[in-house]
Amino acid sequence: ALVALALAFAERALRAHAARAGNGRRRPRRIVLTGARGIAAAAAATVVLLLGFVLPALQLLRWMPDDALGYARLLAPLGSTVVLGSTGALLVVVAGVAIVHARQAAAPAWFPRALRHLATLGYAVPGTVLAVGVLFALVAIERAFDLRAVLGVALSSSLVAVLLALVARFARVGVDAAETGYGQLRPVLGEAAATLGLGRARRWLRVDLPLLRPALLAGLMLAFVECVKELPATLML
Repeated sequence: ALVALALAFAERALRAHAARAGNGRRRPRRIVLTGARGIAAAAAATVVLLLGFVLPALQLLRWMPDDALGYARLLAPLGSTVVLGSTGALLVVVAGVAIVHARQAAAPAWFPRALRHLATLGYAVPGTVLAVGVLFALVAIERAFDLRAVLGVALSSSLVAVLLALVARFARVGVDAAETGYGQLRPVLGEAAATLGLGRARRWLRVDLPLLRPALLAGLMLAFVECVKELPATLML
């Protein structure tokens, strides 16, 4: 985990340096492949598509049940997967919106900026390591406040632990979606709404949210896919 975090920070520093060094440069010239080189490039892309999607999809079709009883047995796991993935994706997007909105509006600015950097480290940490961290944190909280006796259930072995792990793992998806949406907002719209007497909450719901909706829906779909296919943290918790 420490190695992954170190590599993530190094990659971030290199990316920032490349962005500064690339300012003022001309856009690279587009290369059009024709003839044998074009055929070779298309063949290589086709092989990747076959190995990455077509063959796995065909294998999944072979594993499909042959009778209605087999399909009925899949309904309960499918429903649980959809509910868990949808809830996790919604929490991921809400967390991303909260972080980006706080970074733009709150003071001091270092706190939301630090949250943003922490949120982007989820992909750098393996799912098993993240699951162990969430498990230890929840167990410590349960022992400190005796929550198991109060709630009657252990948070470390409930869906709360799984959802916390999913949010910590894929918060970057929500942050990226929120940053894309907020980057398209025009400040003049919020200023005009403020002059008409709308408060911050109503201004965000009636002006900002409709403009953010496309980016947030795209982030919601990406987060749903990520949550559904995350196996290590889900199996451990």
